[in-house]
Amino acid sequence: MSAEEYEEALGRKIARHRKRRGLSQKEFAGLLDRSEAWVSQVERACAASTG
Repeated sequence: MSAEEYEEALGRKIARHRKRRGLSQKEFAGLLDRSEAWVSQVERACAASTG
């Protein structure tokens, strides 16, 4: 599995677990002290790990 494939799979897994818990991206971001945009980027496997 390439790094890109791993990041995509991880993003899908995060989104799936967030949705199972009934959390919006905004609510999840608040729990993580991150922005809603950051959560969206992670779920789409576009965020830099330092972001």
